[in-house]
Amino acid sequence: MSRGGFSKWTLGVLLGCLSLSVIFSISIIFFIQKYSNRVTPNVTVGSMPVGGKTADELRDILQKKSDEWLQNGVQVSYNEMIKTLPLATVIDSDSIDHIHFDIEKTITSALSVNHDSNPFWNILTLFESLSTPVHLPFLVSKKEFEITKSKQTLFSEEEKSAADTSFSFTFIKNKWEIQAIEGTAGVEVDVPPFLSRLSEYLEESRMDPIPVTLIPKAP
Repeated sequence: MSRGGFSKWTLGVLLGCLSLSVIFSISIIFFIQKYSNRVTPNVTVGSMPVGGKTADELRDILQKKSDEWLQNGVQVSYNEMIKTLPLATVIDSDSIDHIHFDIEKTITSALSVNHDSNPFWNILTLFESLSTPVHLPFLVSKKEFEITKSKQTLFSEEEKSAADTSFSFTFIKNKWEIQAIEGTAGVEVDVPPFLSRLSEYLEESRMDPIPVTLIPKAP
């Protein structure tokens, strides 16, 4: 009886373990299949969570965000003033973008996270994604000349051109008199840091105003 009882207990344990193994295997297969063509969990592009999205779903999200920026521009701040910097120019009903949002490369980057061609490593990396957040930038490139022109228009009242030293020639009493007019310093937007911040804000999908710094310009 004790032997029979032991055998039944052992059989029960074995069946229980087998059932758990089957359930666990099915769960793994389901998990792998679910994310085979999707972004793995805990992935963000900029500030946008995109885990579980297909390529088409992610494309819609990124396209909507880029359209919003191109239509509305971005906010910039200087001395508590908030202004809007356009990221596109409309000429004869045609829109010329100053920023290129590389949606397809961003999608490829997001879909490659925690996916591996080796089935064993693929399982491990997929499960790792459940506890390890991955942050990706929204890939962008900018036309610096066009943005700089927009910046000059936006801060035309704040920026002041420097004036070089000049000379005034006056003919008085049969002789020329020369007077030096001292040049004056100007102020202008510090462009390189501003362009770097602009890229950073777009890549991170930040919505707060981008700070602008004006620096003196020697004559």
